[in-house]
Amino acid sequence: MQIIHNWLNSKQNFIVGRLLYEQFGTDKDFKNLLKQNGETPFNKKKLKEDLSAIANGTIKKAVAGLSPDISTKEMPAGNTPLLQSLNKEWKPLYMKMNFLRHQLQGFGSDNSPETIKKADPICQEILSLEKQCMKIWAKRDYLLQNGRLPEVKENDFEIPSDPIALGRYVENCKRQIRRHRTNVIKKPTDPKYAQLLSDWKEKYLKATGHEYQEKTDLKQNFN
Repeated sequence: MQIIHNWLNSKQNFIVGRLLYEQFGTDKDFKNLLKQNGETPFNKKKLKEDLSAIANGTIKKAVAGLSPDISTKEMPAGNTPLLQSLNKEWKPLYMKMNFLRHQLQGFGSDNSPETIKKADPICQEILSLEKQCMKIWAKRDYLLQNGRLPEVKENDFEIPSDPIALGRYVENCKRQIRRHRTNVIKKPTDPKYAQLLSDWKEKYLKATGHEYQEKTDLKQNFN
C-alpha cells in the first residue's frame, strides 16, 4: 500500500505507523504490545520492519487481487467513452486521497493525543479511498479484457421480424439512447450509463444496419 510506503519514506510518526499496523498487520501479540507499551526502541524497530515487509509484499494483505501499488498510478484518460467515464469516476477519489496523504505526512514525529485523534480518521479515509481506486482499476482491466463493464449485465435480445414490431423496437432504442446520453452528461462519474448508452447504440445498429446518428436525432427534436 502506498500509504505504508509514504510512512516509511517520511519521519515515521509512531502513532500513524501503529494505526497502519492495526489495519494491515497480522501479529495480534505485537498489536497488543504496541497499545500497552507505546513507543519503545524495540517497538519502533519491529514496527518499521513489519510495515516494510507488508509494503514490499513479503507479508500480503490482498485487496481485490490487485497490486497494491496500482493506487499510485495515474489512470489514462482513455480514448473511448467508457474508459473516459472510468477516469472521471477515479480522478476525484485519487485527488482527495493524495491530499489526505499530504496531511498525514504533516504530523511529522508528533505522537501527542491530539495527533492520535486527528490521524486515525485520516488513515481510515485514505485506506477507504485507496480501495475504491483499486476497484475502479479492476473495472478498467475487466473492460479492456471483456469489452464491457462488469456491473452492467449483458442482456440477449432478438430483433423483431415483424415490420411494425421492428419499428417500435427501433423507436425504443432511440428513446433509450437519448435517456442514457442525458445520464452520461448529468452523471459523468458513473460509468454504467456510458455502458448502457453503448449497449443501446449496438442494439440500434443491429436492428437498422447503420450506426445511430447523434446529429440527425438532435435535428429531429428541434423540428
